[in-house]
Amino acid sequence: MSRLIKQEDIPVSLWRKDDETLVLPHSLVKCWKSILNQRNLLKSATEEIGDGETGGIDEEATHKHYSFRYNGSCARFQLTFLDPKDDLKEVSNAFVKSLAGNDVFIADIPSGTGAASLSLLSNIAQLREENILPKLPLKVKILAGEISKTAIQIFQESFDEINPYLKHYFIEVELKFEEWNVREADSTSQLIKEITLFSQNSTDKILLLANFTGFLEQDKKWKEVQDKFEEIFRHFSGKSTIAIWLEPQLNIVINQFWPRTVNWFKSTFKYLMGAKETIKIETSNAKFEHGLRNETQRTSVAVVKFNIERV
Repeated sequence: MSRLIKQEDIPVSLWRKDDETLVLPHSLVKCWKSILNQRNLLKSATEEIGDGETGGIDEEATHKHYSFRYNGSCARFQLTFLDPKDDLKEVSNAFVKSLAGNDVFIADIPSGTGAASLSLLSNIAQLREENILPKLPLKVKILAGEISKTAIQIFQESFDEINPYLKHYFIEVELKFEEWNVREADSTSQLIKEITLFSQNSTDKILLLANFTGFLEQDKKWKEVQDKFEEIFRHFSGKSTIAIWLEPQLNIVINQFWPRTVNWFKSTFKYLMGAKETIKIETSNAKFEHGLRNETQRTSVAVVKFNIERV
């Protein structure tokens, strides 16, 4: 499969090939620093060391995750989008094809503080800035589903900060939020209703899921929420639709989460094109510049692309 963004075309401002290190987009780092400063978190985020924060509903948990894990989440999506080590061609191409210049809808669930959507958009803008991608008009609608009110606020603040830069490179974004609790049937039905209404005029649709491992595997909630995922996938399926699901490259993800999830998809959605295809679990890892401190950290991804077009 030929790459839509060739390795040799990735600029050094996003990927240092000599030491295999990702560099977060300058607009994303600037935005992160600004929001941290506005919330009086910049000093602790710069000087202190995180302790495996996983986020949560309340403000304190959200602030800790945003301070110490946001850059790693952004790097994970950048690694997936750019695929600088040539590990993730299928998923990377799917992202690039939909987002290089079109009218696209993204359901970002759970969105957290916006690492997924903002990382993708800021990478596209910087590739346009450096004349790697054409500056074609790109209209993006994002529906962010998230349970934490604080995370929604930070996502909105971050978007307002970065949006002028996106507009400068002909990326027009309409962002909406839906408070979503995956454990509640009514909440999931309302999310689906909003997705359907908001996406009806978009030519390409991406269901973007990430970081469910802790909740579904470690907290053993899969059986409780399986029907909610079935409802989301069923209603999202259609023409020019894909689902991309990212998780950290952990043993529990590779050995338990993905085998079960792939089997679930194939047995549940036999009427979708993806159920008849070989579903690949693609993995990669890389160093990334911290963004606040003069150091590097590591990120990893185990990602699957589900083709949810109807036969």
